Amino acid sequence: MTKKVDPLAQQKPKVDVMQEKATPGGEGGGTNGEVPGEIVPLPSKGKLYETDHPLYGEDSVQIKRMSNKEENILHSRALIRKGLVVNELIKSCLLNKSIDPDGLLIGDKSAILTAVRITGLGKDYLTKTTSPCCEEVFNHTFDLSKCQIKELAEDPIKTGENLFEFTLPQSGAKVKFKLLTAGDESDISATQEARRKAIKKQAPNASEVDTNITDRLMKSIVSYDGERDKFKIAKHVMEMRSPDSRAIRSYIRRIEPDLNMVEEVECPQCGDVEKHNIPMGIEFLWPEL
Repeated sequence: MTKKVDPLAQQKPKVDVMQEKATPGGEGGGTNGEVPGEIVPLPSKGKLYETDHPLYGEDSVQIKRMSNKEENILHSRALIRKGLVVNELIKSCLLNKSIDPDGLLIGDKSAILTAVRITGLGKDYLTKTTSPCCEEVFNHTFDLSKCQIKELAEDPIKTGENLFEFTLPQSGAKVKFKLLTAGDESDISATQEARRKAIKKQAPNASEVDTNITDRLMKSIVSYDGERDKFKIAKHVMEMRSPDSRAIRSYIRRIEPDLNMVEEVECPQCGDVEKHNIPMGIEFLWPEL
């Protein structure tokens, strides 16, 4: 058996996905009027939310454990058809009802959703994964409680403002960008789907080109050398040189807060132990399917 060792692995402090806490009052049916709940650490530590946002300056958020109310949400055909299950599930479990799931940074939403999943379906997540060494596809049970928080690696230009600056190495252009929210990601998906349908209607035999890189950069970049016009920024993005594109995308990946959904897994075929990204399959919320 061959095991690849990460020399930094032992230096990373483990931050639990959540901590148990009983919260007074409200729904949930705990003893003595308390709601059985959890504290979920936020990867962003609340640094990127505006001052009037309920999570501004907050390093954690409280959720209640899943109950039959949330089971109804998970099995609502109407919500499934509209793609609203995840948002409604998060809304239902957040104790602070003024928080909009679409306004959450992607990493914060991922941490909250994983914590919600653990409260209702447990930490064990059985799904298929693929060995990166021999491409064997096999079933594996991931332990979601071992997922570690990847905190924001760089402070924004100003606390309370989701804005960063980066100088492109080849062109020298100064770019200001934001880290994407869950709502931004939904907008990108909707735009891509509408584009696919339009292309299929106009040219049924045309091959599809994945535009995810440019779509995400267009949504993220708010200023290019002082230019803030969206159409001009889109033109700059389409013409951006490959080394510049790779540099800014690498920087964004490095600094953005997230839930590190990676686990070391031994391949039953070849015996190698490799790091696997935990796949977000249908079994994540519907293990019985």
